[in-house]
Amino acid sequence: MNLTPNPIFDNLLTFLVLSLLSLIISWLASAKSYFSLPYSTHPTPKIKNIDLFFNFFVFTAVYIFLAPFFFYGFYAAFDLQLDENIILSLVQIFIFLFTTLLLFIYALFQKTTVQKQIWKDYSFPGCYKLSFDIYFGIFTWLIAILPVLAISNLFEALSLSFFGPTNTLQISVQYLISSLKHPFSFFIAFFSVIIAAPLLEEFLFRGILLNWLRNKIPPLIAFSISSLIFAFFHYAPSQGSTNLTLIPTLFTFSLFLCFVYEKTRSLFSNIFLHSIFNLISALRIIFF
Repeated sequence: MNLTPNPIFDNLLTFLVLSLLSLIISWLASAKSYFSLPYSTHPTPKIKNIDLFFNFFVFTAVYIFLAPFFFYGFYAAFDLQLDENIILSLVQIFIFLFTTLLLFIYALFQKTTVQKQIWKDYSFPGCYKLSFDIYFGIFTWLIAILPVLAISNLFEALSLSFFGPTNTLQISVQYLISSLKHPFSFFIAFFSVIIAAPLLEEFLFRGILLNWLRNKIPPLIAFSISSLIFAFFHYAPSQGSTNLTLIPTLFTFSLFLCFVYEKTRSLFSNIFLHSIFNLISALRIIFF
């Protein structure tokens, strides 16, 4: 008897089991009208083209183009007296605060009503208290995690079939693992993954991009385009074949994030859902 582990078979089997469980849970949720969107015709915040361009320009410019300059600037300023992981953590918190400040200043020159609608639309017929938004985000994680993991296992099996095993990890995973050596670095990494990333990404991809798309095309198409862009924003050549698993997984997760925002018209639901997803992923990486 051959007892050699077969990771392709294991991933496919896990995909089938999780898919079956997902169908059962989704059926139960649908029976309780979870997937209904009775107020989809309610107007969405009017995001202008310049708003879309500026917000994404700032985010891209700071995180992709300016971050390396900040890193080498911090590195030179401390005259090599600090560990590289500490410097990287300082850069992480700096670029988050810098990006947030720029976006906040820009928002001050926009209509206050639109900015408030982006975060929570109190004119929305399905609007509830903030506590409900938090509850709905947490509850959605219980529904979303199974199909997200199912897709992840399916594409992991495909990746193994075509490219074989790889030691390459997602950039954020590499950063989190390397931060474990220093308490300060770990705190900043945890903050970045659990708080900073959900705040910025939900504001940009659901608050700005999704609302901009919703004013132009039907919801399901807007969900798909927004999710595709969100997934490919996490692509990196250095991640190698890991991208083949990462992009479909994030695309699936983003579809749920789009649905949650459409259902509640509150970014707070999304932020809690995104934070919980990142938290569980981070804990799995740390302990397993």
